[in-house]
Amino acid sequence: MNKTTFHHDRMTSLRLPKGIYERLQMIADENWTNVSSVIRQGIRRELEAHPEVYGHDSLMIHQDKNRVI
Repeated sequence: MNKTTFHHDRMTSLRLPKGIYERLQMIADENWTNVSSVIRQGIRRELEAHPEVYGHDSLMIHQDKNRVI
């Protein structure tokens, strides 16, 4: 059995409208993958498209503001 560990990954949960989930499932089926992979790829594309907003320096400046207490 392949024992995979994710040391730096974080789990998150999303509540999606049924129509959007169905679209994501359709994209996943077309690409022989799953919905989680489609969502991760979309997040990566968004981060790469806007480095000025989501770059490391920008995230570090706002790190404390984004914490939930």
